[in-house]
Amino acid sequence: MRRLSAIFTGLLLAILALPAVASGVPSHAERAAAVGPIGPSPAPVPSAAAGPRFVPLPRALAGNATVLVHVYDYNSNPEVGAPVGWWVTTDTEQAFGSGVVDAAGLVTFTGVPGATANNGEIAIYPTSEDAYYDIWNLGWPDPAGTDMGVQPGRITLQLNAGGDWAAYGGQADVDVYSQNGDAYQLADSLVTLTDASTSGVPLALGGSLMGGAVYFWSDQGTELPLSGQSVSPATTTTSGVEVDQASCQRITNSSWASGKPGTVTKLSFQNFPAGWVNWMYGQSEAGGVQPVKTYSDWTSPGGTSWVSRSFTIPTTAKAGFTYTIHAEHADGPLLLSEPFQVCTFTPSRTAVSRTGTVRFSGRVPFNPGYAKKLIVYKRTTTAGQPTVKGGFTSWKGWTKVGTCMTDTSGRYTTKSFRPGRTSWYVLWYPRDSKGHWGAWTSVAKVAVR
Repeated sequence: MRRLSAIFTGLLLAILALPAVASGVPSHAERAAAVGPIGPSPAPVPSAAAGPRFVPLPRALAGNATVLVHVYDYNSNPEVGAPVGWWVTTDTEQAFGSGVVDAAGLVTFTGVPGATANNGEIAIYPTSEDAYYDIWNLGWPDPAGTDMGVQPGRITLQLNAGGDWAAYGGQADVDVYSQNGDAYQLADSLVTLTDASTSGVPLALGGSLMGGAVYFWSDQGTELPLSGQSVSPATTTTSGVEVDQASCQRITNSSWASGKPGTVTKLSFQNFPAGWVNWMYGQSEAGGVQPVKTYSDWTSPGGTSWVSRSFTIPTTAKAGFTYTIHAEHADGPLLLSEPFQVCTFTPSRTAVSRTGTVRFSGRVPFNPGYAKKLIVYKRTTTAGQPTVKGGFTSWKGWTKVGTCMTDTSGRYTTKSFRPGRTSWYVLWYPRDSKGHWGAWTSVAKVAVR
């Protein structure tokens, strides 16, 4: 089972000309409820990994098939204007196209290659509600093509918000996987948490249910035991599943989750059953096709206590963007994601004379088109980043020595400072409407000879 890969998401949004979902997520004390496809992931499907299949290939497939896709909402109304994309891929070739659903609920694709090895895929963003459908392992001949209908049913969930990450008033993101013939299907939709206990009916595509996952946050969720049930279009299952947020699996970063490339950051895990194996990997969200770094697997010892492990942000991670570490269940659909904001704060010199001066330059996370006001702090004793205590920053020993502005791409250069004696400097940058949280850069030391 899988969630959207970063590669796939980027190509799909580009093809369908849709605005991308903001993927920067604030540190947990500040973050809002997760909305939409939460995080990128080259998660596995029953037959192949999603990620590499969607890298543009040097050769393009050609064909003469006609693919008809009828798309309706739960109430049997046409999903007018819904973007639809199709893919056919082999090991060395690829073809894709897109269109929108017309007033009759139909989108027609012509000149489509045959998908004779169940290597076809259809993706849909319905207009009736905030959701996403993905149907893969599809097959059709060339030139006959196929004529298929897509209409969701619903499953019944009882979602109990609670615990120290209680998501009252937010939204839970629900993935439901099903199988219809040879095809595998994903319906990703939202449930608004109106009360501490909410009865929700997220979408599911018709067929035999294989499982699912619910996410209260991008770093907190659990799997849904749906196997053995089935759902039909325009119907709702009566056998419900109850989920308690407080007992869900979760991960968090024990620091500010902000710093320079090469930073060693520590993730903490909680509520994972004993023996649960997570595949660990990370990827920058700098745009385009970014490399995926694979970390060694993490196996849970069980229990409810927090368990920590260190991860190194690649030295090639691009400053100004979020680098996300993913924890994907090796034997199920759950994929949790924890962001780290990559930023730089580089001194013009690392050593100066007693009367010498130093400037700092770098790049911080940004909202395109907007500048940020930054604050520089200094201290003359060895120190790490300012810490978080009780939800507030503790900067005892640090003295504000100046401010500067970024340009609209997050780049900046400070004024000159005269350390006078060996000093440590750090920079604070504020949050923004792009989803970046306010945080500290890594600390820079300037020695005085």
